[in-house]
Amino acid sequence: MKKIHVAGVAVVLGLAAIFGVVAAVRTSGLAASAAQPRVSREAIAARARQLDRVEASLRKALADRPPALPPLAASAPARPAPSARVVYRRAAPVVTVEHRDGGEAGEEYEHEDGEDDD
Repeated sequence: MKKIHVAGVAVVLGLAAIFGVVAAVRTSGLAASAAQPRVSREAIAARARQLDRVEASLRKALADRPPALPPLAASAPARPAPSARVVYRRAAPVVTVEHRDGGEAGEEYEHEDGEDDD
């Protein structure tokens, strides 16, 4: 490779690395100050109250579970259901026939007089 090509490739790779680092810094948020919250304290308190209400309703639903079912009577032993018999039948094949006049297929065979096409 010529020296100018090597220098050009090095410049392109260097620019790609610089843009990659800039994009990674922007994506991770290192450039922005993370000390300032983006949500107000009132919004956080409202969300906490809402979550407390949902938690209370879940605890109430857990306490209001229905009682356990009584055990089954042991008078009749349970028989397993008979397995269904599966019969597989293949579909009939679909055959499509296209009739063509002469053309490619006619060139492979001898003529009526017995001579080849060659």
